[in-house]
Amino acid sequence: ELGSKEIKAIWITKDRKLASELRVEGVNAYYYKSFKGGIYQIIARVVFVSHSISSDLHPSLVGLNTKRIQLWHGIPLKKIGFDDNFESKKFQTLKKLKLYSFILNDSYDFVISTGDNCSKLFSTAFNLPLEKIINTGFPRNDVFSCVHRKGNSQGKFKVIYMPTFRGRAGSEFDLFEPFGFDFDRIESILDEANIELFIRTHPVNNPSVAILSKLENAKCIKLSKASDVYDVIDDFDCLITDFSSIMFDYALTDKPILFAP
Repeated sequence: ELGSKEIKAIWITKDRKLASELRVEGVNAYYYKSFKGGIYQIIARVVFVSHSISSDLHPSLVGLNTKRIQLWHGIPLKKIGFDDNFESKKFQTLKKLKLYSFILNDSYDFVISTGDNCSKLFSTAFNLPLEKIINTGFPRNDVFSCVHRKGNSQGKFKVIYMPTFRGRAGSEFDLFEPFGFDFDRIESILDEANIELFIRTHPVNNPSVAILSKLENAKCIKLSKASDVYDVIDDFDCLITDFSSIMFDYALTDKPILFAP
């Protein structure tokens, strides 16, 4: 067991600018391909990821003897990992031979969970026995119970629309005009009701060019620009989502959630 004073925490990022900004703030942060960043990944006793070794770190630098803790970034409302037979059909043979995780260096020693039902899903999704799934709750949800919770005190009723990932990474996203979203009419209604609507697409989906152009002149419809939505999620009075697991996180606020599938 290590005391907190014996732990040297290092933040590894694939954003060179972010690493520099964090170091200015006193955080031990390094770009994943930098010399120091590479050394720390090689010698790390434990690594924590929220997506995967290959997407969060440099997979060729994290050794097999390094303990890997998977925090994950949602609740498996949709099938993920080894349970996802739709997106990963071409890897089925490798999965059956247990080579899939080895080749990508995406194996894990432990996965954290928020309860028994979640643990059962993570067990099959990450191909790990239940004893390797630890019910700790999700660190990202600590924001909802912090003593410094401030909530929204600006007068306007603030709503955030957070649809889930669709299509493929980097694809353009438009759930508005094709489905009859009358931008000007909605803007007028929101203005009259003193409501601000913030749009937050999934990080790997891009808002459509049409939506971005209209947002430039909008008064009540805006794009959420926070680098981490969990830094600001408690500031909103209402969530609109579809089948995103953000619903389970936001439910901890006891604020209203509207479902727009």
